[in-house]
Amino acid sequence: MGGICGFNWNDKELIHRMVNSIIHRGPDGTNYFIGNKVSLGYARLATIDLLKRSGELIHNEDSTLWIALNGVIYNYHNIRKNLEHLGHKFYTNTIAETILHSYEQYGYRCLNTFNGQFTFCIYDVNKKNLFLARDKFGIKPLYYYYKNNRFIFGSEIKAILQYDLEKKIKKEALREYFTYRFTIAPNTIFEDIYKLKPSHYIILNLETNEITLKSYFRLDIDLKMSIPMKEIAFITFKLLNQSVKLRMTADVPICTFLSGGIDSSIVTGLASQYNKNLNTFSVGFENSNELNYAKLVSDYFNTTHHEYILTNDDVIKEFDKMIFHIDEPIGDAAFLPVLFLSKQMSKKFKIALTGDAGDEVFGGYDKYKMFYYGRFISKFIPKIKINQEIIRRLSKLSELRDIDAYIETIRVFSDEDLSKLHIEPRKTYKYWIENLRTMQKMQFYDLNTSVTEDFNMKSDKMSMAFGVEQRFPFADERIIKFALSLPLKLKLRFWNEKFLLKKSFSTFLPKTIVKRRKRGFNTPMDDWFKTILKERFINLLTNKSHKLYNKEHAITLFKRLIKSSSNYKRNFLLSQKLWTIFVFEEWYNQVF
Repeated sequence: MGGICGFNWNDKELIHRMVNSIIHRGPDGTNYFIGNKVSLGYARLATIDLLKRSGELIHNEDSTLWIALNGVIYNYHNIRKNLEHLGHKFYTNTIAETILHSYEQYGYRCLNTFNGQFTFCIYDVNKKNLFLARDKFGIKPLYYYYKNNRFIFGSEIKAILQYDLEKKIKKEALREYFTYRFTIAPNTIFEDIYKLKPSHYIILNLETNEITLKSYFRLDIDLKMSIPMKEIAFITFKLLNQSVKLRMTADVPICTFLSGGIDSSIVTGLASQYNKNLNTFSVGFENSNELNYAKLVSDYFNTTHHEYILTNDDVIKEFDKMIFHIDEPIGDAAFLPVLFLSKQMSKKFKIALTGDAGDEVFGGYDKYKMFYYGRFISKFIPKIKINQEIIRRLSKLSELRDIDAYIETIRVFSDEDLSKLHIEPRKTYKYWIENLRTMQKMQFYDLNTSVTEDFNMKSDKMSMAFGVEQRFPFADERIIKFALSLPLKLKLRFWNEKFLLKKSFSTFLPKTIVKRRKRGFNTPMDDWFKTILKERFINLLTNKSHKLYNKEHAITLFKRLIKSSSNYKRNFLLSQKLWTIFVFEEWYNQVF
């Protein structure tokens, strides 16, 4: 685990600069391989096999294969046993060496055997190529620059920017950002810098400098699953229990992030079975938090609990650091509390289990309810002028085809807003699979957009800023395939979300946690904009540093929020719009 980078020529000074730019990801040591046509770098976060030699770039027996790895393969013990049985010799206990010998044995097909979160680069001396890959669900990021026969890669964009390239905003990606609040792979916000898609790999021929991009995995969803309720609940519990146990593989202590919601409570409860001295970490805000629910779960499972409040002073103190580590703009205010909590946790721990992906795979979001029930309700909303934007959007849903109705449900800026911002929307349709059921369509779309481009990046960038690795039991391949195959009635029953998950853990968790409604982080953006961020935001909007969009409309939106009452739910959509603009402006000022 840590950070990796490299390129297709020899430059000792550049590779050292690149590694130093991501040293926060791997504070336990650095290592390099510099050859005639290859430079590789590695910043190590030591979590498995803590010996010094294991922090070096790993090679095979005759040094014809070298690997730089960021990540973990949870089933590496079984893979290693099989390889040893086939005659492979190991000189470390590292995951990197297991990947290397798997490639040696199976070639590119080795990727299909890995259950984990990873990116890596293998230098194959004999084939004269680089082999780069990213995990199936995009938990770990990998970026690359490819232009004029120059190929550069890194765990973060800031590593690539150490090379003397021309920084330019990609207009297509800017349109995506204002449509979704993030860019969608292969796009990044920069021209000529790309994200490697999840479940894809790249082969770079070092002789011709040509790249080949291929997919190695496709999620198969069972449309005919039919299992009795009692058995399904048992399978759900069993799969999550196995996934948590698997993700506790490490040579350093592991803790959990505990929000007090059902997902993190399940992970914490299961983890406490395998670690009787489990530590849990929670964060809240000065005027809004769920710390009482997190404390309830901690007491129930007898964990050592740590609570923190993200104060207004902390927001001011940590905001620039959040923008620095975000790498490219992502308009999600929850990045800030995750950064803050990771900072506190890093003083004692390197690994945290979280409840991330639970909402996507078991159907926990209000947006699923709004889309599914809203399309029916919208038929009865009078076609008159409506002041509330949420109701206006709801009234349109029955008139739109499924994919456009779902995008209307999840997007922040309306067409009217984008027109006034002088931004043309850019919608992505390729992840809407028509032969799936309605709920499955939404979940599959989210797994390939908001999960990969927002939530996974939040977890990776904000925790690795302090050398902390987050692991997601809900993002296990077996769980995702199983949960997405379930019928709607096991996920959503009227307004009751995550029906099956609650049923499966009804006797395992405190009843209060099982029965409570999902609340979310509820980051108080509206309050921050009206107080501690007000002057800062006004200065950004009046700064003429670029003409990428019409700032006058942003000023209009901001004035509307300032005049509004203190009602979080009513201000939520407007606050999200302003946060999306705010993050872009702050990021632009740092990078350009």
